[in-house]
Amino acid sequence: MTQPRSHSVLIVIDSLQCGGAERHVVDLARRLCTGGHSITIACSVSGRFAVDVQAAGAEVLSLCPRLVKRRFSLGFARGIRHLLQANRFDLVHAHLYASSISAAAAAIGTGVPLVVTEQTEGLWRSSAQRAASAFAYRHADRVIGVSRAITQSLTADFGLPEWKVAYVPNGVDLSANGAADRANPPDPVVGLVARLVPEKDVPSFLHCAQRVLARFPGATFPIAGDGPLRTSLIRLARELGIESAVSFLGVQDDMEHFFSRLDVLAVSSAAEGTPLAIVEAMGIGVPVVATAVGGIPDQIDHGVNGLLVPPGDPRALAEAVTSLLEDEVRARTLAAAARDRALSEFSIDATVTAIEDIYAATLADHVPAKRAGLAPANEMT
Repeated sequence: MTQPRSHSVLIVIDSLQCGGAERHVVDLARRLCTGGHSITIACSVSGRFAVDVQAAGAEVLSLCPRLVKRRFSLGFARGIRHLLQANRFDLVHAHLYASSISAAAAAIGTGVPLVVTEQTEGLWRSSAQRAASAFAYRHADRVIGVSRAITQSLTADFGLPEWKVAYVPNGVDLSANGAADRANPPDPVVGLVARLVPEKDVPSFLHCAQRVLARFPGATFPIAGDGPLRTSLIRLARELGIESAVSFLGVQDDMEHFFSRLDVLAVSSAAEGTPLAIVEAMGIGVPVVATAVGGIPDQIDHGVNGLLVPPGDPRALAEAVTSLLEDEVRARTLAAAARDRALSEFSIDATVTAIEDIYAATLADHVPAKRAGLAPANEMT
């Protein structure tokens, strides 16, 4: 059996600060390094996760004086282009909006193929931002969607041919995790893992917490994650009279310890890709209640390995959470089924294998015309 060829890959992402996409890139880069690939990560700015990938052998480069997020940065694009001209990279792999459009602009005429991973349906995008995304997709050799909803949007809304689009859900390293051995405290713990940004709809989680407290007065609600809405969310918890029950923990280094405390993970998002937190909770045996948005229905089969509720409905979220707190047998049954599914379908090994296959196909299809800066034959008709 022939071994797959190792590649020199430039991964581009806005930063290595907190977030599911950032953690996905860390896990992907570490596994690619272990598999013999040469990995360089280019960011607008670095972040707390940089040390993890550097320890695995990846190089991390910061190209800008400040974070580039949800906008095009000419300086970021120029930095990426300089790297492509000064080094012999086989391939560029870009993640997130700002990085994808900057990498697409930088790669034109360099002869280096581009893979883009789309992590979200991008409901926040303006018409100009949608046009910028379309530019990135058009110039990419392959576009990966982390959920079926995203891949459907790429073909239906952006007109990408099916051969150019691949569905690869984000995977998590579950090899070291066993089912959680929780202490079963007398009062329930309902957690949330999210960046504190509008699309995560943390206010719905807080309103849900208020309703759950009416049934379980001793319940607590730890929130792992940080973001620009932290101050306003703390104020909302105070206004709802639940400030003492809610704890804003910030970014957590030991997520296994966080999940081991939970009786239920509640996900209130209005938009999602494939949340790593859900897979982690599934893998450690924590029952999940989540909104039926984005790639979450790819992860959760309602009533089989978790519960789904409509987005923006704190009452429905609270009723589903309460139903599991009141029925421990059902909660354990759902959690056991979720763990089996996480281990079989959402492992980082499966994700990396699929991405390596996409790299190989991209390089095999990358025609000489494009190396000269011309459009491939199938884009010239």
